[in-house]
Amino acid sequence: MVKFRYLAYFAHMVDDCAREINLGIMDLSWWTNCVFKIQCRVHPFIAKYAL
Repeated sequence: MVKFRYLAYFAHMVDDCAREINLGIMDLSWWTNCVFKIQCRVHPFIAKYAL
C-alpha cells in the first residue's frame, strides 16, 4: 500500500510536468526546474512513507 501511494504521488508530479509541456511551456531550464521540483517533493515523501 505504501509503495502504491508513492507511485501515485510520483505519477501526479510527472503529470504536472506533462501538462506544462502541453501548454507549450518547455525549454531546458523549464525541464530542469520541473525535474528539480519533482525531486524536492518526492524525496521527503520517500523518507516519510517508504522507508
